[in-house]
Amino acid sequence: MFDRTEFQKMIQDAVNQTLNERESPHVTLNDGRLAYTEPEAAAKLGVNRHQIRDWRLQGKLRAHRPGRAWMYDREELIADFRQL
Repeated sequence: MFDRTEFQKMIQDAVNQTLNERESPHVTLNDGRLAYTEPEAAAKLGVNRHQIRDWRLQGKLRAHRPGRAWMYDREELIADFRQL
């Protein structure tokens, strides 16, 4: 039988493991940049850029639009991605 609670825990563990790997010294999320464009944010998180857009439209990721392109603050991006 399908145990929803156990499945959610497995997903959360996988997300936490991915985030821990992404925050290792080998990853360039801490490259001195304060913000990323949508394609850059997707590449940093290892997901498709359309997924980043969908999360933004669903209100799951905070983004700012100072001009024509959406920008993602590095600290907000990490915090929001942890909550997914």
